[in-house]
Amino acid sequence: MTDLTDAAIDRLAKACPNLVHISLDGAVQLTDKSLLSLFENCPNLAFVQVSGNDKIPGRVKGTALRKLKESPAMAPRLIELKLSDQREIDERLEAAMKALSAARKDLLIQAGNTHEKYGSVHYWLRGKNKFEFEVFRSGSGMGFGCW
Repeated sequence: MTDLTDAAIDRLAKACPNLVHISLDGAVQLTDKSLLSLFENCPNLAFVQVSGNDKIPGRVKGTALRKLKESPAMAPRLIELKLSDQREIDERLEAAMKALSAARKDLLIQAGNTHEKYGSVHYWLRGKNKFEFEVFRSGSGMGFGCW
C-alpha cells in the first residue's frame, strides 16, 4: 500500500508532461482526480495502471473515464488503461468503461478485482467486453473460467 495522494499525482503530472507510462500499485487513496490530472497534463501518455489491493480497494469510480470520452484531445495516445481493485466494478464504472472503449477504438481497458480466494478480470475493446477471466480457490484446489 502506498500513501500516494491525488495532490501528489497532480504535481507529478504537471512536472512530467512527457510521461508515457505510469503504474501506480497499491494506490488506495487515489480517485478519479488523479486519472484526470494525468489525462489533462500528459498528452503522450500511452499506458496507465492504478491498483488498490485485495484488502483495501482503490477509489476510482469512472468520472475521469467519462470526461476522457468527452474530450478526444485529452491523452490522445492512450492505448491501455488498467484498473484493478477499485471497490466493486459497479454499473456506473462498467458503463463508463464501455462508453470510453467505444469512443476510443484502439484503447484496451482492463478492470478487475483480486482476493485471496477469487478474482476476475474484464477486458473492454471497441465498446465490447471482449474477455472475462475468473479464478477461484477453494479448500480442495483452484478453478478457472474464461468467457
